[in-house]
Amino acid sequence: MTVTVPGGIPPGARLYYTTDRSTPTLASTPYTGPFVQSQTGIVRAALLSADGAVTGPVSTRDYQIYAIGTTAPVFVSPGTDLGLWKISLPIGRYARPFEVDPPFVASFSSPPYFQPNADGSIDFAAPVTGLHSPGSDDPRSELRQMNADGSLASWHVGEYAQTMSAALTVTQVPSSGRIVIGQIHADDEGPVLVLLEWRGDQGQPGSLYLSIRIHPDDPGRPTVLASNVPWGSLVTYRINVSLDGILTVTGNGNVAVVPLDPAWNAEGQYFKAGTYVLDHEGDASEGGAARFYGINIAPTP
Repeated sequence: MTVTVPGGIPPGARLYYTTDRSTPTLASTPYTGPFVQSQTGIVRAALLSADGAVTGPVSTRDYQIYAIGTTAPVFVSPGTDLGLWKISLPIGRYARPFEVDPPFVASFSSPPYFQPNADGSIDFAAPVTGLHSPGSDDPRSELRQMNADGSLASWHVGEYAQTMSAALTVTQVPSSGRIVIGQIHADDEGPVLVLLEWRGDQGQPGSLYLSIRIHPDDPGRPTVLASNVPWGSLVTYRINVSLDGILTVTGNGNVAVVPLDPAWNAEGQYFKAGTYVLDHEGDASEGGAARFYGINIAPTP
């Protein structure tokens, strides 16, 4: 990694940096040239005078390094236990999306937005003109994880292992070409830990993009998890958080593994799955849709 100082280093100052999120001091590492980082984290750099005073703004840059490889295809059991989910739809009154909680969601349908089928699959669809939640400009037909007793699921990294796996086919994309098909989201409109999305043009091969926030304050830059996925083909994924805070995301035989910052341990989390359309421009004929053949959750105390 290279650190640059616009205008150069002024006389009497020296550049120091850290990789542990702390503010640089004279005890930090002096910058002498490009250096190699092998772990995800934050680099902070600052110009310091001889007495340790900061002589300019502290520059902060996050970097994300995923261990990406290949693995066996994910097996997803057919069907979805709708007793473990609530549904949010891009329709409703008073400019707020319509929601159905368990146990009622198990016998609910609202075509084309949410349609359970006789074979156990579920069709999700959201037009770009649909209603959206207060925390987003974009519409969604999306399930939110619930507990078996009907309360909102809220688990913590480091509390116990959690896994969600799904199998689906993307059937429509908006002009942006972007649909989120799986998430780990924090409580109370908090930061998104994991965002898995399909990107591609209608009828053309697409890619699975993965965005992970290593730390709750990280921006979560997208990384390609799987590319050249044929249109209409089966997409399978698994998102797993281990007891020791290791996040493993598998998509179409490719896998990304990254350790999470312990700061996540304080955040309540839940899974989401469906079609969250990252687009809100166009007419009602434009939107995103997918058929999910199975969505499995496996918490492991």
